[in-house]
Amino acid sequence: MIGAPTMAWIESHQALRDHPKVFDLASGMDWPIDLAIGKLHRFWWWCMDYAEDGDLTRHCHDRVGQAVGLSGESCRTFYDLMVQIGWIDTEPYHRVHDWWDWAGMWLRSKYRHQPEKWQTIQAKFATVSTTVSKTLTQTRTPNLTKPNLTKEIYRRFAPPTLEDVRAHCLERKNKVDPESFLAYYEARGWKFKGGQTMKDWKAAIRTWEKNGFNNGGPQGNGRRIVGHAAPVPGKYDGL
Repeated sequence: MIGAPTMAWIESHQALRDHPKVFDLASGMDWPIDLAIGKLHRFWWWCMDYAEDGDLTRHCHDRVGQAVGLSGESCRTFYDLMVQIGWIDTEPYHRVHDWWDWAGMWLRSKYRHQPEKWQTIQAKFATVSTTVSKTLTQTRTPNLTKPNLTKEIYRRFAPPTLEDVRAHCLERKNKVDPESFLAYYEARGWKFKGGQTMKDWKAAIRTWEKNGFNNGGPQGNGRRIVGHAAPVPGKYDGL
């Protein structure tokens, strides 16, 4: 017998409790903060068993959602939100953001007798290759003091036009007001409440559908604005 198997574990930092990305996940899924933190840990635990290298390309939205106890459309909503917020990277492929930072110590322990395995995983997260322009390709090494640099390198978000939003809402046959959606995020520089830049505006529309934001956006504690105020004839004649 070589030895007892290494029990899976990940680092869990106190700072996660008040992290803006946790607030964004809780708000987007309409969860209490504690539930959002629990779901994140459940997601990471599942990855340790089924995506120990952080690679999610083998798994669909439904499988990842089911891994944290969701079902139906909630699975896609969860996955899309994880991408928007930055818990899941889409470049250079779909993978857990900063996976080596979370699971690196465990992987070193698990493969202490096979170091080439953990070294391969570490290398994938240590060097980021990105095309800076159509003619220039370079390799960058993330600054370890800025854990979100990888996401910043790859983000190339293009805000939609009103026509884009209107067409997408018509296609989905939802009740989201295109002008309100556009105005809400334009005023915020296409960022979420926690300061994270949007990566997929279509996924944001699905979140609005789920939360029932018809006009005016997610104001207050999810308060919904429904209907329009009737104009008062002559009210502003004296201005």
